[in-house]
Amino acid sequence: MPLVLVFFYSAKCCVPYFSFSYVLHFTCFPTEKYQHPIFGFDIICTEKKALAAFMDWSPVDNTTTIESRYKFEKPYPLPEWAKLIFSPAALAIIPNDYEMHGLSNNVIESFELYLDVLNNSKESLDRTDYIIAAQNRHSKNQQKNERTFNVLKAKLGLEDAS
Repeated sequence: MPLVLVFFYSAKCCVPYFSFSYVLHFTCFPTEKYQHPIFGFDIICTEKKALAAFMDWSPVDNTTTIESRYKFEKPYPLPEWAKLIFSPAALAIIPNDYEMHGLSNNVIESFELYLDVLNNSKESLDRTDYIIAAQNRHSKNQQKNERTFNVLKAKLGLEDAS
């Protein structure tokens, strides 16, 4: 299996209009020898409800994506920076209480499938420079997410959040 860089961040912080918000950010980057997508899952909640959830196999050097087999009631509109890096099949929703179980199952099933894809992959040594550039582009666009930046700034301070 190709080695995977996993970035996981969870925080509790004060957010305007809500008492506290919880953020879970989980991202997997395959090593630069593999042209597979970047797996990402985020969920933002207050103590009482989920505000938004996102999951995607963001393309790097191929068109491998996965669509949710679950149908959710309320889509969440993607900001412009996200449209530059997310796949057309990205899951972006405002889940209601009844959808949380389906969301959890969807994320687990998708991540298990993602690991199976990685497990059965072959190296693409001739594409490493392109793959690194694509992964860096993904990270730079993620940094345009003001909400995540504000959470990190509140939790870590301006210098460490930048």
